[in-house]
Amino acid sequence: MKKNKKKWLAAVIALSLGFCFRQCLSDAYHYISQKLKEENTDKIDWDLLQEKNPDIYAWLCVPGTPIDHPVVQSQTEEEGFYLTHDVDKEENIYGAIYTEKINKKDLTDPMTVVYGHNMRDGSMFGSLKKFADPDFFKEQDKIIIYLPGNEVLTYQIAAAYEYPADHLISTFDLQTEEKTDAYLQKVRGFAEQYGGNHRGQVQLKVPVVTLSTCTAGDSSFRYLVQGVLIDRKCSLP
Repeated sequence: MKKNKKKWLAAVIALSLGFCFRQCLSDAYHYISQKLKEENTDKIDWDLLQEKNPDIYAWLCVPGTPIDHPVVQSQTEEEGFYLTHDVDKEENIYGAIYTEKINKKDLTDPMTVVYGHNMRDGSMFGSLKKFADPDFFKEQDKIIIYLPGNEVLTYQIAAAYEYPADHLISTFDLQTEEKTDAYLQKVRGFAEQYGGNHRGQVQLKVPVVTLSTCTAGDSSFRYLVQGVLIDRKCSLP
C-alpha cells in the first residue's frame, strides 16, 4: 500500500513539474511577443528560445492578426512532426508554426512555405481567413519575420486565396528562381479563379513567403497568403 502511495505521489509531482515547466515555456514566448508589441523592438532573446527548443529559428508576426509565434523546423524528426506537436515538442492538436526541410532557415529560397493549423478559435493560422475580406486585405499588407542576428524581413502581401492542396514547392519546382518566377506570373490568375484577393500594384518577384493553412470543411484545399520580400535589414545590436 505504501509503495503504491509513493508511486502515486511521484506521478503527481512529475505531472506538476511538467506543468510548471510548460508554463515557463509559455511565459517565455508570451514575454517575447509582448516585448515586440509594446516596446516596438526588433530584439528577440534567441538564446532563451533555442534553449527551450533548438528547432526554433524564426519568429513570425502578421500585423492585424493574433499571429505572433516562433517558427520551427526539425532536422531530426519526420516531416509533419510539428503538425501534431507544439513548439515544446509535446503532442498537441494545435501543432506549431513550421517549415519543412526543403526550405533553408535563412529564408533565401525563392519560395518559403510556412505551415500552421486553421484552428476554430482563431489561434495558430486560424486568423489567416481574415484576408478573404477585401477590406481587411486592403488595410493589412505586411508579414514580418525575425531571424537570429537581429535580421528583420518585411514582406508585402500580394495575394490571398484558396488553392488545391498541392505541395507547392514540389508541384511547381519552386527551388529555382526561373521556375518560381514562372509560377508567380500565375498567382493573380489563381487568386481570381478561386475568388481570392490580390494587389495588382505589387511586383511579384522572388523571394516569396507563403503562409499555408487548411480550409474549413474541405481537406482538398488550402488557404494561402503570399508576400514578396520588400526589406531585409539588420537592426542595431
